[in-house]
Amino acid sequence: MSVSFHDEIMHIISVFTLLPLCLVAVSFFIFSYIYFDTVTLAQNRSDNREIAGVFGDIISIYEKKLHSESFDFDVEELKNDSSMSRYFLSSMIQFMNYQGHSADFYLFDSDFKTVTSSSSMLISFVPPDTGKNWGIANKLNQSPGKVCTAFFHGDFLIGRGIKNGFAIFSVPRDFFDFHVLEKESSVLILNRYNDVCLASSSVFTGSFNSVKSEVLLASRFFKFQKNWYFKTASSVGFNDDRLIIFTFSSIRRMVLALILEGFALLLIIVVTGWLCYSRAMRAANGKMQSIGKIVAALEQVQNGNFKCYMKVEADDEFGMIAESFNMMTESINNLIKKNAEISRETVAAQIRQLESQFNPHFLFNTLELIKYMAKLDSDNVAPIINSLCKLLRYSINIDGNDITLAEDMEHTKNYLSIQKFRFTQRFNYSVKIEESCLDCIVPKLILQPLIENSLQHTLLGGGGKKVLEVEIVAFEKDGKICISVKDNGDGMDSEKLAELGKMLMQETQTSNHLGLYNINRRLVLLHGKKAGFEIESSPGHGTIVTMTFPAIHRNC
Repeated sequence: MSVSFHDEIMHIISVFTLLPLCLVAVSFFIFSYIYFDTVTLAQNRSDNREIAGVFGDIISIYEKKLHSESFDFDVEELKNDSSMSRYFLSSMIQFMNYQGHSADFYLFDSDFKTVTSSSSMLISFVPPDTGKNWGIANKLNQSPGKVCTAFFHGDFLIGRGIKNGFAIFSVPRDFFDFHVLEKESSVLILNRYNDVCLASSSVFTGSFNSVKSEVLLASRFFKFQKNWYFKTASSVGFNDDRLIIFTFSSIRRMVLALILEGFALLLIIVVTGWLCYSRAMRAANGKMQSIGKIVAALEQVQNGNFKCYMKVEADDEFGMIAESFNMMTESINNLIKKNAEISRETVAAQIRQLESQFNPHFLFNTLELIKYMAKLDSDNVAPIINSLCKLLRYSINIDGNDITLAEDMEHTKNYLSIQKFRFTQRFNYSVKIEESCLDCIVPKLILQPLIENSLQHTLLGGGGKKVLEVEIVAFEKDGKICISVKDNGDGMDSEKLAELGKMLMQETQTSNHLGLYNINRRLVLLHGKKAGFEIESSPGHGTIVTMTFPAIHRNC
């Protein structure tokens, strides 16, 4: 369904009044989200990356050290050599001091008894305090030769089983308090069993060193204890060990600020938009009334009413359009009257000209027939001359316009009788006309050219047929009269039939098919697109010419 100009203008005013305000609102929310993302959320992600980097560096450094040649020895040999033990411990202390982690180093034998260490403090993360089936001792026993990690009371332990013993580095909790937990975001570090290893806040932790399930399963943005949080998660580890690092940022204040600012902005947009829209509509409605009058007048002209008058009381371009329109319709109305009179005269002249085009060959052949009949059979000369006189008088009569099919058929029979005299047994015809068609108005001499065409191309044109059969049929259907002339001549191929159809579509006669062209042209002039002219033919099966046009009865 098409949109009217009025609706389109209203749509444009609405869009271009409210669109800038909507763009401002969208821009505000986009900018707010970008600011929110770069300030709050980006800081949270940055903290998470830094913490993951710290643990990743620690694991990488100490894993590489534990796999180095420094630990390619037998603990029992070192245990019995005090000088070698002191040298080895000195090199470990020097290595740890270079890292800046304030770590401690412990070397144990196969029974987890201390061989040497960098700290004099009591060790509680190894048997017998913890037992061999727990903590890092259990991991080292189950993974000989592999580096394992574990948290114990906040200290991060990295160890590896070596020949007849175990080597463990311990990064203290104090280091993580300063480098990991002191972030703007809340930090929570879990092991692969989801046990809490480190936490900067107890908000998200439960009893027995566990994390609250709603926090663990929450999406990136979640609500917890009447507050809104943003969560970032990452993991660091190797082999079967894995640390899960969570950073949380409270976004409640930021969200509330965005909501309040957004509400204030929307209120401003609504008020401003209403003021702009109402002002634009008032300005447009006056113009649209003038446009509506112009459209209404143009619709009347489109429907054929050239006597309409456009009244637009405005001293602007629309007033000038109305004045020009009224002058135009008056001029068109006068031209229509003149053209209608000229067209009537022109069509009548063309029809009279077409009706007067009588085939001279027929007249010449008929006179020749009379000449020979006068010598051979003088008794039949009078009927032939009588039929010819009636036919000529009928063809040149310009007074009669409303010719019925019955009248035209009566004069066509004069033509048929002449041809019957001429060709005798070689020419036969039959007429089947419904009674309701007899008083229908038809063009003069509508049938004679079709019969003449059949004779010309069958008996006179050297056709193969020895006897020509012509059948004339007329009936009325759906308010139209259908007249057809059928012969049993040689017919024509599709190429010639297409050429003939193309010729009939021309407005001027350019071929020797004068009779067919005249009939089709007269039907077009009298009835326009309501008339039809169809030719059916095929080689060896004759030709059927059918005419259809509105059935107009003389007595109606």
